[in-house]
Amino acid sequence: DEEIATLAPYLEQLKSCTDPQETADLMFAFSHELTFISGNTLLPLLCASFKDLVISLWFRYAKKYGCERLYESARHTYDYIVAKDAKGACDFIEKSSQESIDGDYNIYTNAN
Repeated sequence: DEEIATLAPYLEQLKSCTDPQETADLMFAFSHELTFISGNTLLPLLCASFKDLVISLWFRYAKKYGCERLYESARHTYDYIVAKDAKGACDFIEKSSQESIDGDYNIYTNAN
């Protein structure tokens, strides 16, 4: 519970953030913190190795769909984690990722 609580400050910052770059940076920080909580010692390193790419994709998403959508995504993930629903969190992240690849929130076509 103490480790999960470390995610809450990122959510608070994301909630009021309107700058796409800052939102992308906060999303990375939230996700990176989540990798530490996972207990997998390699996951934080893997996440950090893709930092620039991931931030650029979140920036694109925030510009195209708004910063609030990224906040909502982080909040939903957080809610699953607080509820100790790992399957729900994984399913939500997988569905969200798929939506950004070829769904209603695609970031790979017509992106500005």
